[in-house]
Order: sequence, then C-alpha cells, then structure tokens
Amino acid sequence: MTEHVPHRTRGNPWSPAPLRLRLTAAAALVMAAGLAGAAVLLVVWLHGSLIAGLDQTALQRAQVVAVDADSNQISAEVPATSHAEAAVQVVDGKGNVLASSANLRGLPRVFTFPASESGTPRAHTVHDIPEHEHGTWRAVGVRAGTAGNPVTVYVALPTESVDHGLSQLTTGLATGVPAVVALLTGVV
Repeated sequence: MTEHVPHRTRGNPWSPAPLRLRLTAAAALVMAAGLAGAAVLLVVWLHGSLIAGLDQTALQRAQVVAVDADSNQISAEVPATSHAEAAVQVVDGKGNVLASSANLRGLPRVFTFPASESGTPRAHTVHDIPEHEHGTWRAVGVRAGTAGNPVTVYVALPTESVDHGLSQLTTGLATGVPAVVALLTGVV
C-alpha cells in the first residue's frame, strides 16, 4: 500500500514558506539587529564622549579659579566666563562659601562631595542645583589655597545640551533604522 502525499500548492496556507521568503526574512532580522546594535553603540559612545568633554571643561574652569585662590586674588563673586551657565563655589575647610558665581550668589554650600586627592579630579553627577530648575550637572572639585588656608573650588556645568542632542539623535535613529531596514529588505 502506498501512502498518498498531498501535493503542495502555492495557495495552500499550510505549506512552508518558500525558501526565498525565509531567506529575506532572515536577512531582514540580521540587518535590523546589526543596525540597532550599531545605533545603540553610537549613542552610548557619543554620550560618554560628550560628558567627558563637559567634565574637561569644568576641570579647566576649576583650575583657573584655583590659580586665583592660590594667589589669594579671589573675590566674593567669581567672574563670568564663556560658560555663563557654570555654577562655581569656593568653599573653605569648614564648609563656608567664600566665593561663588552670580547664579549661586548668597546660597549656602551646594556641593558636598570632597575634592579629589589625585592629580586628575573625578567628575560627579549632581542633581537639582538650587536656583536652577530640575536638571543634571557634571561637577568637579579641585583643592586650592595655601597650606594654612586650604579651599576647594567646585565647578559644575549643566548636561542639558548633551541630553537634548542625544535625544534628537535617538529619535532620528529610531525612525531612520527601521526605514533603512525596510529599504534593504526590499532590495534583498
């Protein structure tokens, strides 16, 4: 007795998908995963790079103020720089604010982390600095002053521009990657 094998037709919904369709679907999945992974890596790398640049700018500003503090030429208000949004405080060993930028004038000590002991200060993420709306800042603390009168110079810069730029990039990638995958899938 011979077994009857049903004939596969294109109209049969139960027949396996044609090889070409399965290969196209597999290629689309591989492209989507690859492009999505590359997009995530790009955003992570760019975020780290931009934050490192912000940290370096804050450190350079702190070192400039520290030179003034070392020579006892610090006034009650730290002069503005090209980074007018920078938040600056010079704090003595007892926690008293000796000088500050205009945007922190008259406020008590805002920064509570200790200055780094190493030659390369580590930046800290600080939230909700008074007198400013909710936001994230990158801050560094640098030791300055004389042996008899040590002070700490704190400088913080907002991360708002970095966050906004990355948000725009993420939105662009979220719409662009699917479009590229669809286009490449069509080509395949």
